[in-house]
Amino acid sequence: MQLGLMAFAITLVVATPIGIISAVKQDTWMDYVGRLFSISFLSIPSFFIAILSIVYLGRWFGWIPPRGITNPFTDPVTNMKQMVIPSIILGLSSAAGTMRIVRTTMLEVMREDYIRTARAKGLKEQGVIWQHAVRNAMIPVVTYLGVSIAALITGSVLVEVVYGLNGMGRLTVDAITQRDWPVVQTTILFIVVVSLSINLLIDMLYGVLDPRIQLS
Repeated sequence: MQLGLMAFAITLVVATPIGIISAVKQDTWMDYVGRLFSISFLSIPSFFIAILSIVYLGRWFGWIPPRGITNPFTDPVTNMKQMVIPSIILGLSSAAGTMRIVRTTMLEVMREDYIRTARAKGLKEQGVIWQHAVRNAMIPVVTYLGVSIAALITGSVLVEVVYGLNGMGRLTVDAITQRDWPVVQTTILFIVVVSLSINLLIDMLYGVLDPRIQLS
């Protein structure tokens, strides 16, 4: 849960501004840098980045993230040492796809008639972007983020294995390997409940983002 939430926070902080800037500054160097970031992290598997981080952190700085997981309430410093690097890797990998969704939906919204009307009425460009474009572009993004956070919370098996984290993904794979069917059923039930709960919250959030949905 901690790994998934930290990775999701990094995804939001990184993907949303990069996607918006990339759309607003379409076909400029900022857009090219944003798309290069997205393509790079979509192309390179997260577990490969995790392995490289261990190798080069040890070679260049003589430090390797401690394996395993420590209770954050008893030893928060050690816990953060264990969780920061995996969270950044998972967060950036998830942010790559999210950034592309943000950019695509922003570009579609920026071409709508009401955006042109808002500019013609003299509204400042910053107001056009944040009050009209971003809010209307968020529904597809929120849908994608709901799927992403469910996947992050329920486990990323390979990163958990590389860093020795005892997460839900690793537990499920180990249980399948050992044919421990009660544990398999329990973990799958947990994943289903988390996914359905997040999808329900996303559906409720639609009405907040777009009041027209409440009236339909």
